[in-house]
Amino acid sequence: MKRILSFFIAAIALLLVGCTKILPLDNPEPELFSTFHEGDDFTILKRIDIDPNQIYYSIGLIINSPKGYTCLVGEYERLNYLVLFEDEYYDIINGSYLNLYTANELIDWGINAGCHLDE
Repeated sequence: MKRILSFFIAAIALLLVGCTKILPLDNPEPELFSTFHEGDDFTILKRIDIDPNQIYYSIGLIINSPKGYTCLVGEYERLNYLVLFEDEYYDIINGSYLNLYTANELIDWGINAGCHLDE
């Protein structure tokens, strides 16, 4: 019984470790984007032609947040911004999980993000 329990614990731990890896985008199409902001070791790109009639899901997507807060960006930001880091492209959410910037920095740069205090 201990072997079976040990196996399940090891399998779950292995699965959880695999969930934390941040993968670059497969087909980012960087030619459709231009430089929006340059950081020390990353660049944020913004889509050149954004369809003003495009409808986006009205959901908040959680980004890396300071302790005690939950910070969000929308589908618009996820689809219209790219992050170039170490010759790979990531979406704006994964860029935050790479600790390249904070939600407050995104706001300062003009990218729509919001934070609220966790209760």
